[in-house]
Amino acid sequence: MQAEKKLAITVFSFPPDKGNVGTAAYLNVFASIFSVLSDLKKDGYNVEGLPETSEALIEEILHDKEAQFSSPNLNVVYKMGVREYQELTPYATALEENWGKPPGNLNSDGENLLVYGKQYGNVFIGVQPTFGYEGDPMRLLFSKSASPHHGFAAYYSFVEKVFKADAVLHFGTHGSLEFMPGKQVGMSDACFPDSLIGNIPNIYYYAANNPSEATIAKRRSYANTISYLTPPAENAGLYKGLKQLGELISSYQSLKDTGRGPQIVSTIISTARQCNLDKDVDLLYSKIMEIESRLLPCGLHVVGEPPSAMEAVATLVNIAALDRPEEGDCLKLVVADNELGSLKQALEGKFVEPGPGGDPIRNPKVLPTGKNIHALDPQSIPTEAAMQSAKVVVERLIERQKIDNGGNYPETVALVLWGTDNIKTYGESLGQVLWMIGVRPIADTFGRVNRVEPVSLEELGRPRIDVVVNCSGVFRDLFINQMNLLDRAVKMVAELDEPVEMNYVRKHALEQAETLGIDIREAATRIFSNASGSYSSNINLAVENSSWNDEKQLQDMYLSRKSFAFDSDAPGAGMMEKKKVFEMALSTADATFQNLDSSEISLTDVSHYFDSDPTNLVQSLRKDKKKPSAYIADTTTANAQVRTLSETVRLDARTKLLNPKWYEGMMSSGYEGVREIEKRLTNTVGWSATSGQVDNWVYEEANTTFIQDEEMMKRLMDMNPNSFRKLVQTFLEANGRGYWETSEDNIEKLRQLYSEVEDKIEGVDR
Repeated sequence: MQAEKKLAITVFSFPPDKGNVGTAAYLNVFASIFSVLSDLKKDGYNVEGLPETSEALIEEILHDKEAQFSSPNLNVVYKMGVREYQELTPYATALEENWGKPPGNLNSDGENLLVYGKQYGNVFIGVQPTFGYEGDPMRLLFSKSASPHHGFAAYYSFVEKVFKADAVLHFGTHGSLEFMPGKQVGMSDACFPDSLIGNIPNIYYYAANNPSEATIAKRRSYANTISYLTPPAENAGLYKGLKQLGELISSYQSLKDTGRGPQIVSTIISTARQCNLDKDVDLLYSKIMEIESRLLPCGLHVVGEPPSAMEAVATLVNIAALDRPEEGDCLKLVVADNELGSLKQALEGKFVEPGPGGDPIRNPKVLPTGKNIHALDPQSIPTEAAMQSAKVVVERLIERQKIDNGGNYPETVALVLWGTDNIKTYGESLGQVLWMIGVRPIADTFGRVNRVEPVSLEELGRPRIDVVVNCSGVFRDLFINQMNLLDRAVKMVAELDEPVEMNYVRKHALEQAETLGIDIREAATRIFSNASGSYSSNINLAVENSSWNDEKQLQDMYLSRKSFAFDSDAPGAGMMEKKKVFEMALSTADATFQNLDSSEISLTDVSHYFDSDPTNLVQSLRKDKKKPSAYIADTTTANAQVRTLSETVRLDARTKLLNPKWYEGMMSSGYEGVREIEKRLTNTVGWSATSGQVDNWVYEEANTTFIQDEEMMKRLMDMNPNSFRKLVQTFLEANGRGYWETSEDNIEKLRQLYSEVEDKIEGVDR
């Protein structure tokens, strides 16, 4: 029975480059596939010809033995002629508006559509074609609606109708299928995810800490998700100079009264300069404690391998550090492992136990993994506890802005609401918006929050702060009731009969109503997102593919994609473009603000954060062209902190990219690890592009660590030459775009390395 089952395992390549095949958040994809297939083989599945090791598996999918270097293409498993493609793909004509006649130039050789991957018995491992828009930012800029390209459609036609899969297993977080255009929920045959997945049962290994995007995979591609553990966090540990600095400071604490104080202080300051901590010197001791306690995911997870004893202990210590009402003993949950067991259940067509998604450190009920991920009741947020946390962060944010801004309150804060974060924190950042404008949410007897009431100015003790809220596409899909709540709240505050110097929402709405000749309620439009069915500003795609001319182009993308407003006065109208109000509201912002709520994901781990950052955009819209302050709240530890964006970028560089504990952890994963390092540098360039808040030394130190160190450079080049090439290219780009000033020697060396690794990849020996 098992021997006859056909399984199509699908991996992702994002951004599209051979060095990126098998991309997934926190997952060592090929080692995991190898572990899954070895296990299925024991159960009688036919995986004929499966290689002996996961390294050999990579080689075969990336091509013959030489692939890592010599061939530009992946292994082709099937060539589909145009006529066959049209017969198997009834919706092919609908793609022609965007992509012309098949075969097109993506996943094609000019005559046939190409399916990449490799078949082992009844198991096919395929590479999902890319989104298709990556190399062409102008299309991204103008495309309000888009569609999959012919190669993308051909892949799924092959899986369903040529290979005849009994199930598809999407491997890791996440692919493009479920983000293709169409309705947000309740798909119909006119929605592309529905057409693509066809009638194939869809099983999806998904990161346990990402419930909101898992929900989209379920709603839009009918996926049965199976959660996998994100690598346990370890404290960042201090390295090199920082370690020495930590010791000096603690010796100062104990010796400052013995007359040796002054010389220790001068040593501390010079060591601090070496570690680029001198900007933060007044806060030095706490700074060092902070780097020491930042939680770091160590290495990448392998499905079917429970964490080692050390890793389990690290996770437990972190779980214990956050105050929480209930304390079970969690150890057996951390080491229990049902990721493979649940997959087998699913392949038998049996029930997979559901469970909440989120950061296991915040919510131990996420463990053991291997569950079908669900989110929470979207009407129940923000909870009372979330409101309490929100108030603390808002007060700290306002205090910090007053210190940095001559004692003045910020009149407007531009901020981001993320879907996942609000699920994990039960609506903390949503609560922050409500508290800035000075209203409190009121729950009904069922605990559903569907109305708000103003907090009096006496109780608030400060002016009501205006907001410009950028909701992620995921937040818009999951929390439409909350968008309604927020929009009603802002408009209610704009209509309060209060002096404008105590109510900045009203102040700005009155000015904007007059300028634009509209009523005050419409002028108080502040809740924005993408058009329905569209996600992200696509700045991330442009940065990942280096396909942008200048910062203005990125800002135009943001404005054209993020200027769709929710209007509680027009029920059922969906998102409507209101670009003028959006621009005017942003032009009043004195500060930009985002939350980091999970120890696993920080600023440069993913491209979403800079993709949503409007700092430079606000500066270009402001009449005085003043750069707004940029802040990040970090609620990952028991003590919530508000830091500037540049402090956070520095902290992030020290705890991740430049920290031996982190990069050695990554490199122990081999091929995937190099890509993780490259991705961090690319995301750092993203921050330079959207905010200009990255210090020169971050690039300089990264160059010293990964390029100047001959041995390190060779390890990177040998492990994953394609990602290494991208790393070198990113250094050169950072310099070319004016984000990194360095010596001519460094640039010359990078140029030489680039042509060297090019030759190596093309298989040219000099």
